[in-house]
Amino acid sequence: MESAYSLHTSEPGRSGPDERAAEWLERAKAGDSEAREALLGWAYGTAYAYYRSKLEVENGLTAGDAHDLAGAFVEAFHGAWPRVCAVRNYTRRMLRNNLNRYLQQKRLVRRRETPLACEAEGLYAASFVHRSEDCPDDGDELWRMQAAVRRSLQRSDECTRTLILLRVGSDQPSYRELAQRLGLSESALRMRATRFYRMVRAEHERLLGAAEGRPRGSGTRAA
Repeated sequence: MESAYSLHTSEPGRSGPDERAAEWLERAKAGDSEAREALLGWAYGTAYAYYRSKLEVENGLTAGDAHDLAGAFVEAFHGAWPRVCAVRNYTRRMLRNNLNRYLQQKRLVRRRETPLACEAEGLYAASFVHRSEDCPDDGDELWRMQAAVRRSLQRSDECTRTLILLRVGSDQPSYRELAQRLGLSESALRMRATRFYRMVRAEHERLLGAAEGRPRGSGTRAA
């Protein structure tokens, strides 16, 4: 997220702009537009420095996340500053709270995605073993799962196919490693993987629905 505010990168508690934040707040409340702009620039710079400092300690937090979090914070701060009394205390508290909420949401999304990711990757690996289009009755469900993965791969773009193939390979690289290899951000790759897994699930449900009402072992299925 881009910001129109100047970037003050001093961290909370240090000398410099932080020491003037309270002064800028009072002047801004009195109608000083330059002080208001300085205050908003301080808020963005402080937020960005804080979130950047968390990249090494918070697993899964990226530089893009730091930009987004800082931008979101300054947008909220823009509407809140007239009601703020102790600006540095308010900022520290909100930065921590916003980060905690963000990480909780991210973990929740990962928990929801992980079973589906493992399922799709496992099914694709299994498709190398069982590729027959004419499967016996007891293989109907396995065929549907494998077909859903194969067809989803066929409909995916080259980058997504490469991502999935690398993820199910023997090395099983992390998203961070793949981001460096493919020249994309971790979040972009995770989004591609998420869309692929949803495609697999939708195709599997479509195949399952098409099979309802048809006798098992009714003949050859086209891939």
